[in-house]
Amino acid sequence: MPRKRPPVRPCQICMRIRMFVAVAALMIIGLPLMGGQLPMAEVLTPWHFAAAVCAMGGVIVALKVIEYRRDRQADDRDPHDPTPGA
Repeated sequence: MPRKRPPVRPCQICMRIRMFVAVAALMIIGLPLMGGQLPMAEVLTPWHFAAAVCAMGGVIVALKVIEYRRDRQADDRDPHDPTPGA
């Protein structure tokens, strides 16, 4: 009889993707059902959502680059150097 593996928790990226898909699915299902009650839904187009996703992606990439550079500077410093910042 084959051994059963213990349950493994999904990684953080997988959980984010799953949550995004769940929220997107709820929005796709909910928007037509509540179309008359949401006046902004009539104004928003797919281009608005695409622009928002691109803008958020750009901000996240910029933050990751800043974080990478800070980590790289911290790694380049010699802990035995008596003159910090030189």
